[in-house]
Amino acid sequence: MNSSIHFVKEVSITSSDLAKDAGMITCIKIKSQSKWSEEVTTEEITLFSDDKLITSLNGKSIPHKRRKS
Repeated sequence: MNSSIHFVKEVSITSSDLAKDAGMITCIKIKSQSKWSEEVTTEEITLFSDDKLITSLNGKSIPHKRRKS
């Protein structure tokens, strides 16, 4: 992401179970846009966990989709 100030447009979280007893993978996508540009930037963060769902960031609830593998 560049150094200009971006405003968050959308945040989504999707989790999928990995192989049996391997935990799960959680993908967080953040779409943002600079005040001075029409271009929307998408950043993706991938986390691995031992079967724990992430459903909120900074105390705010986030819509969450869980996919069965």
